[in-house]
Amino acid sequence: MINIEFQSKDPHTTSWLAITSAPECCSRITSKEQLNAEIVMAEFKAAGWRIEREGGSLWPKWYAMRDGSDTFDGWTPAERKLYMAEARKILCRLGILKVPEHRLLLRDLL
Repeated sequence: MINIEFQSKDPHTTSWLAITSAPECCSRITSKEQLNAEIVMAEFKAAGWRIEREGGSLWPKWYAMRDGSDTFDGWTPAERKLYMAEARKILCRLGILKVPEHRLLLRDLL
């Protein structure tokens, strides 16, 4: 089982798309789930987003990020509106309609 969500750190103006394997499922990610995650990431890459993959084949994680023009490549409020609309349009085209936003706290990052 895979989990798809937008994530952000304080001050929560810049988000990224994260696809992770749910840790509660005690088996490897299936080849179908991996293919689906790779299809999503390929669409984001084609739209100009930067893609990162970490972890092995057991618990891989994928991230799609877009640099902004604010401090530390963060998004301005106008860029947030534009990039989130672009991301949701890509996901909608793939049939993924409801993707939650997870505002990460310090404890999530440790």
